[in-house]
Amino acid sequence: MDVNNLFTDLLHAGLNYRYSAENWARVAQYPGHPYPSPSYEFQVNGQPAGIAELIQPPLKPVVITLRETQELEQLAKIYTRLIEQIFKALKLIKQNQLAFPTELEGVISFPEWRDFDYETGYRRVMPIIRLDCLKTERGFQVVDINTTRPAGVGDNIVLNHFFTQQSNRFQIEDLFIAMVSRCFRQWFATQSRWAAREILFLLADQYNDFANFEILAESINKRYGAIANVSDNADVATFRHDCIIRGRIKEGMPHHLKLEELRIFGQCIISPMHRRFLGSKIWPYLLAKNRLGIADMVPNELTRLTAGQVGLVTGEMVDFGNNSLNLSSLDHEHWLAKPINGSSGHGIVFGFQCSKNKWLRRVAQIPGRVVIEQYSPCSETLVVAGPNGEPTERELYTKYGVFILNGKLSGVEVMARPSPLVHGARDTYIGTCITPPK
Repeated sequence: MDVNNLFTDLLHAGLNYRYSAENWARVAQYPGHPYPSPSYEFQVNGQPAGIAELIQPPLKPVVITLRETQELEQLAKIYTRLIEQIFKALKLIKQNQLAFPTELEGVISFPEWRDFDYETGYRRVMPIIRLDCLKTERGFQVVDINTTRPAGVGDNIVLNHFFTQQSNRFQIEDLFIAMVSRCFRQWFATQSRWAAREILFLLADQYNDFANFEILAESINKRYGAIANVSDNADVATFRHDCIIRGRIKEGMPHHLKLEELRIFGQCIISPMHRRFLGSKIWPYLLAKNRLGIADMVPNELTRLTAGQVGLVTGEMVDFGNNSLNLSSLDHEHWLAKPINGSSGHGIVFGFQCSKNKWLRRVAQIPGRVVIEQYSPCSETLVVAGPNGEPTERELYTKYGVFILNGKLSGVEVMARPSPLVHGARDTYIGTCITPPK
C-alpha cells in the first residue's frame, strides 16, 4: 500500500478539514499523527484563506459483526422513536398551555419554544441523527446525540469509496439521497408550485467541514438528478431552491435570520434551526426522570441508551431523578461532566484525569447547566500509518458515530485518539466501519 498516494487521493477527494490561517498557526503547534497528514492551501473568493488538511483514517476499516449491526439497527429505531416521543410530549405541554418546563431552562431558547412545532412539510421530526457511542462489553452504549445535521456524512461516503466494497459497506450515500428525496416529496405534496430541483447546502463560512458538504452536493448532482450547491452566502438562499440543508449555524447569524424568513413562508428546510435542542445532552437525564410524560419507554430500553447513570448538577448536589447525592461523595474517576449544550468536546471534564478537588473545582467552573455521566473510556487496537507510512498497530481510545437517516441505520464511523477526549481534533483518526464479508 502506497500510503502517500492513498492519503493524497483522499485529501483531494474531500476528506479534509479546513483551518483558517489564524487557526492553522495555532493548531500546527500541537502534534498530529506519527505519519504527517498531507495538506494544501485553499482559497476563498480567489484569495489564500488557510490550510485544508487530510482527516487521517486508519488503514483498515473496523468490522461490525452481524449481531452488532442488528443491535445498532434496533438502537436507531429506539432513538428515532424517542425523538418522536419527546416532540409529542413537548407539543402536548405547549398545546395545553402548561407552564414552561423548568427542566428545559437553558435547553430551549424562547424562539425555539415558540417555533419548534412549526410544520416542516415532511413527516419525520428529525430526519438526521448522529449518535456518539462506546463499544463496551455490554454492546454499544450511547454517550451523546452528536448532531442533527449531516456532519460527517460526506466524509463517510468518501471513506466507503476507498476502503469498502459494495457487498460489505453501509449504504449511507443511497440512504442520504433517499432521505433528502423523501423529505422533499412530502414537503412538495403540500405546495402549489413548480419544482426547480435545486438544493442548497447553507453554511456559515468556507472553513471547518466545508468539504463534507461539497461531497454531499456532488452525490446529489450525480445520483439524484438535481442541482445541488454549497454556499456560505446567506443571500443566496431563496425560494428558487426546493430544499435547503444547513451546516453549523448559530442564532443571530445572517444565515439564521435568512433561514427563519424562508421557514416562515413555508420553505423546505432539513434539520431546521428551531429543533436543534433535540440534540441537547440533557435528554438522557430527563428521560430517566420521565418528567415530560414519556411513559411508554420500558426500563431495559432506557438502560441501553446511555453508558451509565446520568445526573444534573445543582450546586453541590447531583440529581439522578430517583435520588440525589453530594457531588463530592462520588468516585470522581468514573465520571465526566459536560455542559448541556456543548459541542466538539468543549467543556468536558474527565474525573480520572485529575484529583477529586481539582475535578470539583473544574465542574463548578463549567458555565450554564451541567450534567455528569458515568464513563469508562474504551480503547481498541487499530492499524494506522506509522512514522514512515508502514502499517502499525496502535492502542487508541475509540468512539463510534452512528448515522441515522430517516429513522434507519445508515452508516457507522470510528473515531480514535490517544486522548480519552475523542472528538474531531487534529490527532484524531476517523475511519469507516464495514459489515462482515458476505
